[in-house]
Amino acid sequence: MREIKYRGMDINNNWHYGLLAHTENKKVACGDIGYFISNKAGCAFAYQIRPETVGQYTGIYDRCGNKIFEGDIIKYPSRPNVKPFEVKWSLFGACWNISKEEGQNSDIIGNVTDNPELLGVKYEI
Repeated sequence: MREIKYRGMDINNNWHYGLLAHTENKKVACGDIGYFISNKAGCAFAYQIRPETVGQYTGIYDRCGNKIFEGDIIKYPSRPNVKPFEVKWSLFGACWNISKEEGQNSDIIGNVTDNPELLGVKYEI
């Protein structure tokens, strides 16, 4: 079974990793509504994150042993004709658009939040 883990960026542009909680339309003790990622210690504290930056861990590693998350931008050093692409969940195929074997032959070169230009796209956050 793969590890269930998320990442997201807070309003200060810091990345956080852990479990995801979504409190929209729910009354919570702190009064905040939004997306939260728990801290590393597992204490009763979580970082509020921007929803457009949330990405789930795929359970796949690149060739350097880095965890591949949804939203990462991948390239294949051994296949220079293949353009870099964003890792996404496919609802149609109910799977990631990268396999474990492909991941082991790939490099993470950035992510869509920090490096959208790697895909030839400009995002304003």
